[in-house]
Amino acid sequence: MRILLNQHFSKSPRGWNSWFFDQMSIPYQSDILELGCGSGDLWFDNEARVPQSCEIVLSDFSPTMLSNAQRNLRHLDRDVTFEQFNANAIPIDNDTFDIVIANHLLFWMAN
Repeated sequence: MRILLNQHFSKSPRGWNSWFFDQMSIPYQSDILELGCGSGDLWFDNEARVPQSCEIVLSDFSPTMLSNAQRNLRHLDRDVTFEQFNANAIPIDNDTFDIVIANHLLFWMAN
């Protein structure tokens, strides 16, 4: 619902995902983790802007959302890893990623 409201009522000529992506400075060889990737729209909308050398892991608590992301991003010309887990208990070692994205996720977090 939030996404539809933003798309329908936003006054900006640019979409949220484009603007958000502009706020990141992604180094050439980055390992990127997105927590709560939803349907993968951030990557779908910005696929040409991500350096090919980046390793991307998209995660979501919901198996359905993760499945939607896999389907929406199947055409990407890069390897993307999809992992289902709860962002309150990330099963990955610290210092594994250069960039961690938690876009519109923190309000769902207990801690």
